[in-house]
Amino acid sequence: MVAHLVPVLAIVTGVSTFAICVGAVLADNMCAPYICAVCAHACAAPRTARAHPRVPSRTGRAFRARSYVGGIPWPYLSDTGREGTSYTIFAVGLSVTAVLIAASDVLYWHATYGEDASEVSVAGALKLALGCPSPGGCCSPSATALVATKLFCLSSVALTLLACFSTIVYPDVHQYSAYAFFLLQVVGIALLTSASNRPAARREMTRSVRRATLARNVLAAIFFVAVVIYLPIGLAVNCEWSRLSVDDCVRTQRLGEAYCEARRLPGDSSQTTLWDYSGCPRTNTMRSVSQFICVIAILLFHGTFTIDLRRDAESISDEDLEVPSQARKLPTMFGM
Repeated sequence: MVAHLVPVLAIVTGVSTFAICVGAVLADNMCAPYICAVCAHACAAPRTARAHPRVPSRTGRAFRARSYVGGIPWPYLSDTGREGTSYTIFAVGLSVTAVLIAASDVLYWHATYGEDASEVSVAGALKLALGCPSPGGCCSPSATALVATKLFCLSSVALTLLACFSTIVYPDVHQYSAYAFFLLQVVGIALLTSASNRPAARREMTRSVRRATLARNVLAAIFFVAVVIYLPIGLAVNCEWSRLSVDDCVRTQRLGEAYCEARRLPGDSSQTTLWDYSGCPRTNTMRSVSQFICVIAILLFHGTFTIDLRRDAESISDEDLEVPSQARKLPTMFGM
C-alpha cells in the first residue's frame, strides 16, 4: 500500500541533499564579502581595540568565511559535498537516494510489467538493447523495461560510489563513477521511455498513466539535452582542469593558511587537492548548470513512477479508461 511513496521519498531525499549542500555553499559565498569586510576592519583596528584573543586572523582558519567552489558562480554538485559536514550529508543523502531510486524502479517494473515476466527473455532483451528485433517476443515492453530496470540498479551503485568517494581524496573513482551513473541513466531512460510509449496489450491505459507517460517524455527530453551539453559538448569545449596552488589558495582566494596547508597535494607540495576552474569559467558554469538540470530531471523522472504505483494499488473502473483496448497506442518519441 505504501509502494507509491518510495519514488516520492527518493525525490525528497535527493532534492533535500542538494538543497542543503548547494544552499550552504551559495549562502557562504553571498555572505563572505560582508564577513571578510568585518574581519579586515577588525585586523586593521588599533592595537588597543583588537587586544581580544578571539579576533580572526588573515592567515588563520577562522578568517575563511566562504566555501571555495573553483572560481565559478554555480558550483559542481561534487564540490558542494567534498569535505566536513557537507561530505557526510552528501554521502548519506545520495546513498539513501540511490537505494530509493533502485527500489522505485523494481517496484515500477513489477507493478507495470510483472505479469509478463514469464515472457521475458534476458538474452532477447540484450538483443533489444542493441536494436535487434526478434520474433520471439523479446521486443515486448516488459523486456525493454527489464533491461532499463537493471541499468538503473547499476546506476544506483555508481551513484553510491561517487557519493562516498570524495572528489578530493579519490578524484578518479569519483569522476568515473559520475560518468557511469549518467551514461547508464541515458540508456535506461531511453529504453524505459520507449517501453512506456508502447503499452503492452494487457496494460490498461488510464488518464493518470497517460499523464505519467507524457511527463516522462518531457523529462526525458530535458535530460537528454542537458546531458549532451554536460558531457560530450562540455568536455569538448572545456579547458583542462588544474589544481589550485597553495599560494593562490592563501593569497588570491584567501582561504586561510591553515586550511590550505592541510590540503596540500601528496607528491606536489606546491598544489592543493582543490580544483581551479577559473581558466574557463563560462564553459565550467555551463557544465555545472547542465549537470544540476540532469540530476533534477533524473529525480523527477523516477518520481513519476508514483503515479503508476498508485494506479496499480487502486481499483480501476471501466469509465476511467482513456481509450478502448483495441485502439490503445501512444505516439512514441523513438518511432517504435
